[in-house]
Amino acid sequence: MSYLLSGEFHYFRNPRSQWRDRLQQVADAGLEAVSIYVPWNWHEPKPGSLDLTGVGEPEQDLIGALETIAAAGLDCIFRPGPFITAEWRDGGLPRWLWDTEPRILALDVHGRVAGEGRSYPAITYEHPAYKDAVRGWLEAVVKAASPYLSTAGGPIINWQLDDEPSYWQQLHHPLALDYNPILVEERPGGSRYGRWLLDRYESLDDINTRHRSSYQRPDEILPPTNLLSSEEQLPRFLDWLDFKLSLVDEHVLFQYETIASQGVEVTISMLFPYLLPLQAAKFAAFARARELPLQLTNESYLSLFSATGCPEQKIGHITMTHETYNMWRGANQGPPVTMELQASNSSFIAPGTMELLYALTVARGIRGINYFMMVGGTNPSGFENATGSEYDIDAPIGKDGQRRPHRDVIHKLSRIVKTSEPTIMSAEPLRDVWIGCYVPYEAAALVDVDDVVFDRDALQSTFSMGDMGLSDAPSLFALLALNSVSLGCLDLERSEEGELGAARQLWVPSLHFLDRFVQSRLCDYVRGGGHLVLLPCVPVLDEHMDRCRILSDLALDGAEPPDVRPFAPGPETYSLITTPDGVVVAPGPVDALALPEGAEALAWTENGDPCAFTRATQGGRVTTLGFRLQYMPTSGESQHRFALRLAEYDAPRQASSKGRGLVAGELSGPAGGIVCVANPVELPGSGVISYTSPGSGERRRFPVALDVMSLPGRGARLLPVDVPLMPSVTLRHATWELVSQSKSDGLLRLAFSCEPRELGEIAFAEPVDPMVEAGQVIRSTSGQGAATILVVKAEAQEVVVLVQTPGS
Repeated sequence: MSYLLSGEFHYFRNPRSQWRDRLQQVADAGLEAVSIYVPWNWHEPKPGSLDLTGVGEPEQDLIGALETIAAAGLDCIFRPGPFITAEWRDGGLPRWLWDTEPRILALDVHGRVAGEGRSYPAITYEHPAYKDAVRGWLEAVVKAASPYLSTAGGPIINWQLDDEPSYWQQLHHPLALDYNPILVEERPGGSRYGRWLLDRYESLDDINTRHRSSYQRPDEILPPTNLLSSEEQLPRFLDWLDFKLSLVDEHVLFQYETIASQGVEVTISMLFPYLLPLQAAKFAAFARARELPLQLTNESYLSLFSATGCPEQKIGHITMTHETYNMWRGANQGPPVTMELQASNSSFIAPGTMELLYALTVARGIRGINYFMMVGGTNPSGFENATGSEYDIDAPIGKDGQRRPHRDVIHKLSRIVKTSEPTIMSAEPLRDVWIGCYVPYEAAALVDVDDVVFDRDALQSTFSMGDMGLSDAPSLFALLALNSVSLGCLDLERSEEGELGAARQLWVPSLHFLDRFVQSRLCDYVRGGGHLVLLPCVPVLDEHMDRCRILSDLALDGAEPPDVRPFAPGPETYSLITTPDGVVVAPGPVDALALPEGAEALAWTENGDPCAFTRATQGGRVTTLGFRLQYMPTSGESQHRFALRLAEYDAPRQASSKGRGLVAGELSGPAGGIVCVANPVELPGSGVISYTSPGSGERRRFPVALDVMSLPGRGARLLPVDVPLMPSVTLRHATWELVSQSKSDGLLRLAFSCEPRELGEIAFAEPVDPMVEAGQVIRSTSGQGAATILVVKAEAQEVVVLVQTPGS
């Protein structure tokens, strides 16, 4: 298996005469595949007018596009929807669908068309008329594309189902949809929603207990018609959300079965179910239960349809975007691929910003990338959407063929990935702490639009799961990531016991309710020797909003927990917390905590009362914080030192940077390692990097002969460490990226990317007598386990080091 390097190319937005040139430019950037959408409404603007060969318009020639892709030597990711998003009119769905049968449109609680006026229509997935039309479209596309599947010798290696299935991004309000009569109208035996509830809870009595209702017959069960007004109603609203998610599940299953039955045997994939980073775990569980061999993919952007802003906290949100994906994807649901990694969709894109995004993506264990968009274009008349006539949006290859600066960043990453492919494909991110994710918290934030249970803004700010990288929240995860604390994510409901038990330190951002089963699991985790960190409150209710003290008794040693109160009263309220590292700032209120016997106080309120402590108990350790800990741009070093005190309580970080301004993370495996060194701001940063040797597990540092390594501004480098080059030569480390290696005439040729006049350090584990091209050797020495260390001053954008191969 090789690393997927692909770029989005829309044949329907580029003149047919330019297809060959644009595809050649994609290949010249080092990519080996393109991804294409297939817009249904472009190919069938009227019922029965299907054109896939360009009879009407040259750019409708799907078959010609596939043949041109094959002739360019590129593979193809095939994305025919039926819904494609793509900032294309109606997301590719033909308007004649609902003109002919308006009852397929989803409805809101008032019986109005859901999301009237939005860019994309919301359709009731399970309406029979819609399913019949979708079946016809998919069968026609399968028939046309079958000769071009890789199994038939063609370029199509991956077939994606409906794009971002999420009721077209309208799951964010509990009453927005879907009140279509086929789902909720009363009928004997109950509505479809009522029957779904009965299947889930087995009896009316169980439903009444959970919903605090008094249904006598199944046909009385109705979805919510008013907003949440008390926490006791929360389970009912969560069930209504889950019902809508189940409709998405069933529609994806329908699409999969439709194309699989037609003989499509290439990889079948789906991009980011529900567009919700934690709820997606539910789809992954659904796919596993149905044994669907679906590859699940994610996406990551920094901004959409605006200038590409990148405050320093983005580093935490890029990390969480990929780590939540690594959590829900599951080991048997294909290699981790970011099917849409931002390369356009903004007014201005700076190369350093993209370098940061791309390097962090590789460093989180992602093993395939599709850049969206790679090639800009123009919208045909009548198919414009969010971008108007043009769809250029600063793509690395513009609509007129120009190459923008970040195209070179993509090209460089292609070279790095191909050169280090054995290392990258076998290595995994080393993680310092794990975040315990409780999926219902995200669901509660969606249904609690009036902040009845808690302040949604506070929750989303403190515990932001990345929002595809779009978030700018000053979150807990930003604070940890900016201090080189490598994060992983575990689903508290679905993770295997072995996964939980292997987590050295588990941080659980918690509200006042938590599933009874999960509370018991966390107690077992502590009894098994784990270190549990709870903040900003200790749960006292279960999933039904009934009293439950399982976890609070463990965390507080039986003491009475603080009173339940709103999560935060408002954005202007903050507390000052005294710690051994100085005074830190906590948004919102702080809870004083009774200090159990044998506990070590970690923080105090302004009144001197303990508000955080740690204690060994029942074979493990529990650390409890009565306040929100998050990144505060104005709070200074105290906030960082206190976060590191907690994260390093059990062991030092796997990779770290000693110095100001750099952040480090590590991939490690049997074929060596990669250390990602990032500068998240537009100021020079420097430091000395520590990492764990992939081969020996030793702690090592670099540079050795240079004082520090530096990055002049925002950006990142993927640096090789302990990489075997030949049986007798190992690249110990380099402060420059390795972009190629080859052997000829008895010499191993290594090329490193750099900036002219920059100093770099290259170290080998064995004595070698290297020759250097395009660089001046300042000094050659040895030390700290490296037999040969070169300090080189670059004379160009690449320095070449030649090493004699054994026996030559």
